[in-house]
Amino acid sequence: MFKAIGGLIGDIATDSNSNEFNVSIIGCENSGVIDGGNNSVGGLIGFIGRGCNTLYIKESNNEGDIKANNYAGGICGNINYKQLHIENVSNTANILAKDSDYTYEGGIIGYMSSSTGNSDGKQVYISNVKNSGNITGKNYIAGVIGWIGADKRNHGYKKY
Repeated sequence: MFKAIGGLIGDIATDSNSNEFNVSIIGCENSGVIDGGNNSVGGLIGFIGRGCNTLYIKESNNEGDIKANNYAGGICGNINYKQLHIENVSNTANILAKDSDYTYEGGIIGYMSSSTGNSDGKQVYISNVKNSGNITGKNYIAGVIGWIGADKRNHGYKKY
């Protein structure tokens, strides 16, 4: 069973891309320890899934340590988007991937992928982000983003 855990939001998704939504998180903070089970664990957001048109996170931070099997990030564990804007965010917490061969951990985002089948209109804007926490896992680990992927039909991104 899929479980997503976040300091503010566990899981947001729709049953199809025809029911699009936007998510804005401004001036939020998590300082509690999050000990997630299976996957998609984030200091603020566990999982943003199908239907997310724009995800906007600004002036927010995470200070609570995170433990998960995989898909863990200081701000977002696992996100699926069309437009992504992250500005002035930080993670000072430690991130530990516990028991998985494929871990996908990032100080800001663990795993991110595009939610549409082509690159038209996609934008990724990341500015002034900082991770000072330790990240421990087996693979796909980075200080900011553990993995950037796209579905099999995507040919790239317009802006980084």
